[in-house]
Amino acid sequence: MLWAPMLAACKATNTGAPRSPVPATQPASASARSAAPASPTPLRPQTTVVARPGVPGQIVLTPSGPRPAAITIQAGRSATWVNATGTPLRIISDEPGLFDTGDITPGESVSVTLTATGEHPWHEASDPAFAGTVTVLP
Repeated sequence: MLWAPMLAACKATNTGAPRSPVPATQPASASARSAAPASPTPLRPQTTVVARPGVPGQIVLTPSGPRPAAITIQAGRSATWVNATGTPLRIISDEPGLFDTGDITPGESVSVTLTATGEHPWHEASDPAFAGTVTVLP
């Protein structure tokens, strides 16, 4: 109770002159608090939003083609190909040596972790028209 000793000290030195009371609901420093600048809004981390249905980072290989054909992931994350066809498929990068999934049997999936940023086109080994792109952000 810091106020009690201060009030007692004031009464001890009171000369009898009337004083204006300080309202109990508003401390004397309230006006100083309202003049303080507002704290800045915290920054939000940048996020990558993939505006397509499905699981981000996942491509479902269907008889009619990949769904979606293009995905965006962050470096160090995986791109996953799910084979929903009735035949084995092999996904390879258009960039020599970047990735090769090997055969993906029907109903199975293969994930590849990518660290190189940029756009990385890919295609099915036996059908170059069955293709897509993985964009890797830093």
